[in-house]
Amino acid sequence: MPSVVSLNCINASVNPIPYINTNYSGTATISYTNGNGAAYPFAGPQVNSTGVTGLTAVLQPGVLNNGSGNLTFTITGTPTSTGTASFSIDFGGQVCTLSINVDAASTSNNDYPFDFIILPPNPQKDNLMLTIVPSSSKVKSVLIYDASGRIVYSSSNPNLSNSINISNLSNGVYMIKLIEVTTNKIRTKKFVKE
Repeated sequence: MPSVVSLNCINASVNPIPYINTNYSGTATISYTNGNGAAYPFAGPQVNSTGVTGLTAVLQPGVLNNGSGNLTFTITGTPTSTGTASFSIDFGGQVCTLSINVDAASTSNNDYPFDFIILPPNPQKDNLMLTIVPSSSKVKSVLIYDASGRIVYSSSNPNLSNSINISNLSNGVYMIKLIEVTTNKIRTKKFVKE
């Protein structure tokens, strides 16, 4: 049976930002301490948001580290208002409240909601899977940097419906940068290659 000593919902990372009345699919990562190494092989259960309603969180299956690690939740739905969507997370004998801010939608290019999600697993193996949000966004270039800032992968007008082959990269920490076509917005995220 999975057991942890603490859950850190306050410092959870949520990607991308949800917008009011916009279909949303993202992830939340919550850190824990003193995991017991037990598996939690099934997704769920579904946790509905309170405050801002319309979103649900589902824990993705995995195995706890012996010590510290992260839990990954998929967040989906359509938020009904701006404000804070709260989820009561109950796992491994601990409870915490995950809070996600929902922003107002905007039609100006400066507030265009372009972002992306790195799909599990993390660390990554041979193929990096991304989801672009909103799905109508077009990416004009992808760059991957190693820990020293050196570009180790680049692609112009990439087909991101397929994965990015990272099998030739050494194990380590990398940054991936995407540049959107319409607004030239840049989004950067970290991933680990194993």
